[in-house]
Amino acid sequence: MRHRIATCSIGGKAAYGAVVDGGIVDLSARLGKDYPTLREVIAAGALQRLAEDAGKRSPDHGLDAITWLPPIPQPEKIICIGVNYPDRNAEYKDGSDAPKYPSLFMRTPRSFVGHNTPLVRPRASPQLDYEGEVVIVVGKAGRHDHAQPRPSQARRLPGPVHLVVHERQHGAGCFQQHRPGLGGPHAVTATTQQRRADDLF
Repeated sequence: MRHRIATCSIGGKAAYGAVVDGGIVDLSARLGKDYPTLREVIAAGALQRLAEDAGKRSPDHGLDAITWLPPIPQPEKIICIGVNYPDRNAEYKDGSDAPKYPSLFMRTPRSFVGHNTPLVRPRASPQLDYEGEVVIVVGKAGRHDHAQPRPSQARRLPGPVHLVVHERQHGAGCFQQHRPGLGGPHAVTATTQQRRADDLF
């Protein structure tokens, strides 16, 4: 069964829940004392159990009654990988040599907005391109791990979009320029996405 988990605003108050047919089951109203946000749910390893329980319930709110927020509130860090596919240079046509390793860059939480929230195009350029992404949410701390996170750590695979002014990026050696991002609308539990993830990686 597909479990979709979201952070949203209900009546102006931040909440989280499971997206089901017809709306959203408000998990924060039931479990907020134990798990204030989805970060605590994931860190406790309780995401799958809560999602399965919510799937048996009727929605508390219709989707027209909520405002979507980025799925993970206040993430500790957002690490991004650039130049992460073989045909990157052919696409960019910037004359640069193919890099030996992918580049890493950071994003800030405030550079993301929720689903259906307008994005502001920077005044620096009329150009604004979009790129689809795959995101792995690592909810369990680890140190000196191998190249691939353990299944118990990589909990979810949401699929956001980010937008970038590419003409301001070329030649700068920096991937952080003008990159607003759209997160959500929801995240999907890792076990639901396992077969798809195996195909991707």
